[in-house]
Amino acid sequence: TKQSTMSVCHSVHERAVHEVREESNNSWDSFKKKINSILEDDVISYWKDRIEPLLCQGKFSELLILEKENITWKSIMFNLPRKVLKFAINACIDSLPSYSNLSRWGKRLTNKCPFCPNTTGTLHHILSHCPLLLESYTWRHNNVLKLIQTAITATGSGNFRVYCDIDGQTIAGGTIPPNILVTNQRPDLVIVWDDPKQILLIELTVPFEGNISDAHKRKVDRYKQLVQDLNETEYDTTYEAIEVGARGLVDKENKTRLKHILGKCECNKRLKEMVNDLSKTAVLASFVIFYSRHEQTWSDAPYMSVWLSLMF
Repeated sequence: TKQSTMSVCHSVHERAVHEVREESNNSWDSFKKKINSILEDDVISYWKDRIEPLLCQGKFSELLILEKENITWKSIMFNLPRKVLKFAINACIDSLPSYSNLSRWGKRLTNKCPFCPNTTGTLHHILSHCPLLLESYTWRHNNVLKLIQTAITATGSGNFRVYCDIDGQTIAGGTIPPNILVTNQRPDLVIVWDDPKQILLIELTVPFEGNISDAHKRKVDRYKQLVQDLNETEYDTTYEAIEVGARGLVDKENKTRLKHILGKCECNKRLKEMVNDLSKTAVLASFVIFYSRHEQTWSDAPYMSVWLSLMF
């Protein structure tokens, strides 16, 4: 109501005035920052007190509070098709008809995954961990990977070569040029500068949001030796492990990594646009995976770059 809105505004104003008076800097800019800070604290408290208890699995709002991130699809939600938007919202509060939810709602006798009889069919399991859906997870991963590769090749400048672990984008069946180093390891993206001699390795993971930190550590550990071996050649090597959440979250640390990659390749694509595109692609791919979850076989689907250009 108008009265309650005025009451809230008055309360925020009084708190801001009181806190600014206690500081040495009582300028207008300081006052505005204080109001923003109070409002942000109130919103976080609202999420934690009112919404978090509604979550049955995933603790997505808690993750956002811990990461001090706004919900990633907030900036893109009105630009998504209606059904995909509904999926994104329900995925973040775990209210989709997963096998476990259907059982809890009395719509299904068992909460187990039909392909994994000993595993509860949670949203986490469907979007990231079902062995029979591995091909669909690879398809989602490659869609996000192709978007990064396209942004670098299409908007980057400088004399570099790009090798990508996607059919038609490899070299001698891998991503490390054999004239530089012979190895059976295949980072997702390898960017090579011959003058000066530099290499940038990029490894992508599209995990469930609660697993982002573990996925990052695992991929960093996996390529430590390769980075060391490459640094012993003529090429100065750097490595970035990128994680884009299956429900579209790109956290602060990954934004920093993406910013470094775009800067290193002198790309003219803006970071905000890049993050939004990655988030859309992950959400759309997860939407397809969820509603294809009953299929035991996954036929090769085209990359979503054409769909994205038509949708947005």
